[in-house]
Amino acid sequence: MRSGNDNPSDFEIDLINQIKADRGISHCYRDFPIHEAINACLDDLEMVGVRTKYFSDPDGGNQQRYPLPALILNAVKLWCRADLTDDPKESADWMIRYEKLKASLMMSSEYRMEVQP
Repeated sequence: MRSGNDNPSDFEIDLINQIKADRGISHCYRDFPIHEAINACLDDLEMVGVRTKYFSDPDGGNQQRYPLPALILNAVKLWCRADLTDDPKESADWMIRYEKLKASLMMSSEYRMEVQP
C-alpha cells in the first residue's frame, strides 16, 4: 500500500473508497486519516509475517498487485472501524475481532510471507 509519497496511488484510492463506503463516509476530509489507518494495519500484519503486498494471479502467471484478498481486506476494515470510531468500547470490540482474524492469518500458509534465505 505504501507508495512512498503523499499522493495515494489508484490502488490506494480504491482501498480508501472501500473503507469510506464501509464506514458510511461520503466526504473527503477524512481521506488522510483513513490512508494512515490502512498503512498502520498493513504494517501491523507484515510485522507478524502476514503477506499483504503481492498475490499471484489465478492462472499462476507473473506476480502483480491484485486487489487484496477478502480476508486481508476484512482485517483492514476491522482495523479502520476500531481506529475511526470515537467510542472507546466500540473501538476495543473491533480491535478484538481484528486480533482474532490476524491470528488466523498468521497461522495460514496461504497468507504467510516467504522467508528469504
